[in-house]
Amino acid sequence: MRQSRFSPYKRFQKIDRPLDPPRKMVGHLAVKINDRVETAHGAGTVVKISDDRYLIALDGQLGKVWERLRSLKFVPSK
Repeated sequence: MRQSRFSPYKRFQKIDRPLDPPRKMVGHLAVKINDRVETAHGAGTVVKISDDRYLIALDGQLGKVWERLRSLKFVPSK
Protein backbone atom coordinates (compact mmCIF):
# COMPACT_ATOMS: atom_id res chain seq x y z
CA MET A 1 0.00 0.00 0.00
CA ARG A 2 1.38 3.37 -0.98
CA GLN A 3 1.71 6.01 1.71
CA SER A 4 0.52 9.56 1.19
CA ARG A 5 3.16 12.22 0.85
CA PHE A 6 1.88 13.98 3.94
CA SER A 7 1.40 10.87 6.01
CA PRO A 8 2.90 10.80 9.52
CA TYR A 9 4.00 7.23 8.84
CA LYS A 10 7.65 8.04 8.11
CA ARG A 11 8.45 11.00 10.30
CA PHE A 12 12.05 11.39 11.27
CA GLN A 13 12.79 11.44 14.96
CA LYS A 14 14.97 14.32 16.10
CA ILE A 15 17.81 13.11 18.30
CA ASP A 16 18.90 15.59 20.94
CA ARG A 17 22.52 14.84 21.65
CA PRO A 18 25.60 17.04 21.76
CA LEU A 19 27.79 17.32 18.71
CA ASP A 20 31.00 15.32 18.59
CA PRO A 21 34.03 17.35 19.67
CA PRO A 22 36.39 18.39 16.87
CA ARG A 23 39.21 15.96 16.22
CA LYS A 24 42.68 17.11 17.13
CA MET A 25 45.69 16.10 15.09
CA VAL A 26 48.03 14.19 17.32
CA GLY A 27 51.75 14.18 16.64
CA HIS A 28 51.55 16.55 13.67
CA LEU A 29 54.58 18.73 12.96
CA ALA A 30 54.14 22.48 12.75
CA VAL A 31 54.85 23.87 9.29
CA LYS A 32 56.54 27.28 9.10
CA ILE A 33 57.33 29.69 6.28
CA ASN A 34 60.16 28.46 3.97
CA ASP A 35 59.55 24.81 4.92
CA ARG A 36 59.58 22.25 2.12
CA VAL A 37 56.31 20.34 1.69
CA GLU A 38 54.76 17.85 -0.72
CA THR A 39 51.25 18.53 -2.09
CA ALA A 40 48.99 16.75 -4.54
CA HIS A 41 50.28 19.17 -7.20
CA GLY A 42 53.96 18.55 -6.47
CA ALA A 43 56.71 19.70 -4.15
CA GLY A 44 57.02 23.30 -3.06
CA THR A 45 57.88 25.85 -0.38
CA VAL A 46 55.53 27.49 2.12
CA VAL A 47 55.27 31.20 1.28
CA LYS A 48 52.39 32.47 3.42
CA ILE A 49 50.26 31.17 6.31
CA SER A 50 46.69 32.35 6.84
CA ASP A 51 44.73 30.71 9.68
CA ASP A 52 44.49 27.03 8.68
CA ARG A 53 45.63 27.40 5.06
CA TYR A 54 49.13 27.55 3.59
CA LEU A 55 50.21 29.21 0.32
CA ILE A 56 52.67 26.92 -1.47
CA ALA A 57 55.00 28.09 -4.25
CA LEU A 58 55.35 25.01 -6.44
CA ASP A 59 58.78 24.02 -7.77
CA GLY A 60 59.25 24.45 -11.52
CA GLN A 61 55.82 26.09 -11.93
CA LEU A 62 54.64 29.68 -12.01
CA GLY A 63 51.53 28.96 -9.98
CA LYS A 64 50.96 28.94 -6.26
CA VAL A 65 48.33 26.89 -4.46
CA TRP A 66 46.46 27.22 -1.15
CA GLU A 67 46.38 23.97 0.84
CA ARG A 68 45.22 22.90 4.28
CA LEU A 69 47.58 21.26 6.75
CA ARG A 70 45.95 17.84 6.47
CA SER A 71 46.79 17.67 2.73
CA LEU A 72 50.47 18.55 3.19
CA LYS A 73 53.36 16.18 3.72
CA PHE A 74 56.37 17.66 5.45
CA VAL A 75 59.65 17.05 3.61
CA PRO A 76 62.59 17.08 6.06
CA SER A 77 65.55 19.23 5.07
CA LYS A 78 68.72 17.46 3.97
